[in-house]
Amino acid sequence: MTSATEQTSLATAATTKENENAPGAQRECLAKAWSKASRVADGGIFRGSCSEPRPCTVEAQALCGSCELQGKLHCDRGNKKRTFRFYSSLVALIASSLLSLGITTYFVPGAWWTIPLFLVYWPVYQLYVELIIHCPHCPYWDDSSDEIICLANSGIRKPQWRWLQPYLRYNPRPYSLREKAALHVFNSFSVIFPAAVLGIGATMRFHWSMAACAALLLAAAGTFIFVLRTKMCAGCAHVHCPLNAVPQDTRKAFLAKNPCMSEDEACPSCKGCSQ
Repeated sequence: MTSATEQTSLATAATTKENENAPGAQRECLAKAWSKASRVADGGIFRGSCSEPRPCTVEAQALCGSCELQGKLHCDRGNKKRTFRFYSSLVALIASSLLSLGITTYFVPGAWWTIPLFLVYWPVYQLYVELIIHCPHCPYWDDSSDEIICLANSGIRKPQWRWLQPYLRYNPRPYSLREKAALHVFNSFSVIFPAAVLGIGATMRFHWSMAACAALLLAAAGTFIFVLRTKMCAGCAHVHCPLNAVPQDTRKAFLAKNPCMSEDEACPSCKGCSQ
């Protein structure tokens, strides 16, 4: 069995030949990217990007004490009380959605397929929207830890599947239009789909329990949005997220501390390697 060191040596030779044909900034980008990739040749995920310095969110936490943004951003990483509020509201939303689909299926048997479709939606959302689109833009993603650092998901192990690694590279740049569209579509589906199924079912065979489910779903969705916007997004350091609600002056101050994350000052090397 080929050792990790031998694999690294073989890949380095191939990369060197590729670098010889690459233009200036791209050559430097490839060299830095491979330097970091070689450190996880044992199967770990690709950590970091070619941008230097790294985001302040993954530097020594001792630096946070003198930061002028302390208290304005949730740089305390995991906060059990905040995380509990988030997951409580999320579980309530999922439960009310499933209840709405279940009640509709009970009175309109032909709607049975909506429940498995909704159950399949969640793992697809976590894999595609969260891991591939959302997380790689977060400044905490550039951390060298094998565990996710997040306001909601801290402590969860980063996926180690090799086929997924190219999609998990830290990308300091803002979201593309395609990424924003996918994020909004998938986020809206979790509420719009069960509400639409419930509404259509009510027109076919109305029952008072459907009205109760509609009120419950509306209340759960409102609570989740309120918790998300006021307790999570209002202080999240993931300033490129379309849902981020950090004040503009705080956002500008944070980007000034991390210029490679700025739309105006994105480093040339990042543009070459983060594709």
